[in-house]
Amino acid sequence: MARLEKRRQLWYAVLDVPKDVQSKLGTKRFFKSTKQKDREKAQILASKWDSDWRARIHEARHGKHTISKSALTYEEKQRLVFSEASEWRERIGMAADPATREFHIDDMKENAKEYLDPEDPEEANGDALATLFVEIALGECSPLRPHLDGFIAELRRDVQSKTVDLYSNAIVQFLDNFENTRDVTAAAIQGYFEGLRNEGRADNTLGRDLAAMRRFWTYLQTKGAVSSERDPFSSVRSTSRKGQNRQGRAKHYEPFTPNESVELLRGALEKRDAPLAILVLLALWTGARIESLCSLQWAQVDGKTIHLKDKTDAGNRRVPIHPKLSPVINKLREASTNEFVIPDLSATKKTGARSNAVGKRFGHLKTRMGHEKQTKVFHSFRKTVVTQLEQNGVPETITAAIVGHEVGTMTYGLYSGGPSFEQKLQAIQTLSYPRIDGATNDLLRLLAS
Repeated sequence: MARLEKRRQLWYAVLDVPKDVQSKLGTKRFFKSTKQKDREKAQILASKWDSDWRARIHEARHGKHTISKSALTYEEKQRLVFSEASEWRERIGMAADPATREFHIDDMKENAKEYLDPEDPEEANGDALATLFVEIALGECSPLRPHLDGFIAELRRDVQSKTVDLYSNAIVQFLDNFENTRDVTAAAIQGYFEGLRNEGRADNTLGRDLAAMRRFWTYLQTKGAVSSERDPFSSVRSTSRKGQNRQGRAKHYEPFTPNESVELLRGALEKRDAPLAILVLLALWTGARIESLCSLQWAQVDGKTIHLKDKTDAGNRRVPIHPKLSPVINKLREASTNEFVIPDLSATKKTGARSNAVGKRFGHLKTRMGHEKQTKVFHSFRKTVVTQLEQNGVPETITAAIVGHEVGTMTYGLYSGGPSFEQKLQAIQTLSYPRIDGATNDLLRLLAS
C-alpha cells in the first residue's frame, strides 16, 4: 500500500518502485501530493493512486497493455508530456537536498528522451516534445489547461454567473491556441486578436475577451505557474487606438501599471501606514479622486455601493464595491470609531481637506520606490482604472459613470438615466491586479493588529 509522508503541512502519497522495473518506469518511486492536510482524506487519494501505480508496475514487468509512445498521435503524446512532466516537477521541487534534486533531474532527462524518435533523434516533433518535457519539469514552462477548472472556480466566487460563462468561453478558445506559458508572448497575443478582429469579432467582445485573459494570467501568477514579473498582456490592445493626439486635454498624468500599483500598496504596508494602504486600495477599485476617498463617510457606503461626491454633477455617483474590496470595507466598519471610512486622517483648519498629509506621504513613498516623474502622482491610479476599463472593452459611457466624467453626447448625456448597477459592476469586475489578494490579506492583518 502506498504510504503517506508529510511535507510542509501537506500529505504526499509514496510508493517505492521495485528495482527490476525502475529502469522501465524511469523512477525509483512514485510520489504525488494529495494537497490535503487531513490524513484521512489523503489516505483515500493514496489508495486510488496505489492501484494505478501497481498497475503500471505490473505492465512494466509483464508487458501487458503497454502502449509504445511511438504508437501515439502527436496530440496524445503532448497530453502525456504535460501529465508526466508535471509529476516530475513536483518530485524535483520536493527533493530533500541538492544531491537528490540532481538525481531526480538526471532521471527526468532520461525519461524525456522517450519522446525522441529512435530512428530519427532530430525529428522535429519529438525534439519539441522532449524539450517541452524538460522545461515543464524544471518549472521553466507550464501547461495552461490544467489551471482552467481552478480559475473558473475562483470566478464563480467573485463575479456574476453571466460573466463566468463569457470569461470561460473566452479562455477555452484562448487555450485552443496557446497550450503552455512559453507560447504566450505579447506578439503572439496581438496576432491572435488581429485574427479575431479580421473574422468580424466586435470590439466590445474583443475587449471582454482580453479582460478574461488578463484575469487568467493574474490567476496563473498567484498560483506560481508564471513569474509575477512577466506580463505579456501589458502592451496588448484589443481595439485600435483612437484619439491619440486629442487637443485640449487636462494635465497629462501617466497611469501606474497594475504591477506598479500593487507594489505601491505593498510599500505602504511595509511602512505599516494603514490609512495610506486603505487609500491606495480604494483608488485601485474605484478610480476615485484622493479627496473624495479621504472624506468618504459611512453614510455614503452600503452593502453594494459607494456613493462618491465630487466637484461636478457627474462626479456624484454610485460605484459598485468590487468583491475583493468588500472584506476590507467590512473590517473597517467593524473597527470604526467615527463617521469616516479611512481612520486617522487629520483635516486642515482652513479648508477641512483630509488628503493633505496622507497625500504627502504617498508622494514620499512613490519617490522612494523609483517613481520620480511629476506625471506619476496619486491621480495616476485614476488613469490606471480608466486605462484598464478601456483596454478591456468597457463602453466609454459606463467608464464615465464609474469615474464621474460628463458624457458629451446629447442622447446619453442629456436624456439617459445612465448605466445600470449591473453594467457598472460587470465593468468593475474586469479590473485585475497581480498579487492583490496577498496584499489585501496583509492589510486585513495590519488592521487587526
